[in-house]
Amino acid sequence: MTADLTRPAAADSGAAECASPSGTGTGTGCVADLAPGERASSAFVPGVELDVPGGWTIDTDTLDSFVVRFTDGTAMVDSARPAVGVHRDARAVVDGCVETVEARAGGADELRAAIHHNSGVRVVRERRVALGGLAGWLVDVAPAEEWPGACAWSSAAPAVAVLAFGAGAQPTRYAAPGRGLRLYLLDWGGGNVVVELLGAAGGESSGDLARATQRMVDALRFEDPR
Repeated sequence: MTADLTRPAAADSGAAECASPSGTGTGTGCVADLAPGERASSAFVPGVELDVPGGWTIDTDTLDSFVVRFTDGTAMVDSARPAVGVHRDARAVVDGCVETVEARAGGADELRAAIHHNSGVRVVRERRVALGGLAGWLVDVAPAEEWPGACAWSSAAPAVAVLAFGAGAQPTRYAAPGRGLRLYLLDWGGGNVVVELLGAAGGESSGDLARATQRMVDALRFEDPR
């Protein structure tokens, strides 16, 4: 049965039932199907709540990352499906395929400037935004037209690295042809929080799923908008 992607979910104040989160920012921490309603991370700091429609699953719930992915009731979590991720202290990739990132997690303005300086990235559109009580930038990105194509880590597929999350140096978010990537770069606690829309939900995508996902992000709430 196909989930209703456009009808607002009924309110539900409870968080999803999950295994104990790892709290490391490098592991999954929690994988759970979500009933429609208000869902809060059990681990991410600052606390965050989403109003989810039916058909979504918690993919990651740790101290540093909270990711929900559209699965439409299927048992397998597919990384190619649309997703919404919320991440703390993202760092910018220095350049294209180079697996090097900025040494520190800067604020929204610093992240935006670093993305503009990545020669492999084209900024499709950007504007100042407020989201969930935090302020910063909305940035839609795509590979630059002159970008040569594949990277060593992209399995011969065209891609360009944009951001890294967590303690590792490996770029963990990339732009690719046909793979929308919308980023909300937000100031928080002297560093940043990044909200991302991946896959069919990101960038210039359209359709019921993209619109429902965008509404979910627009209504996102942070518990500690410092």
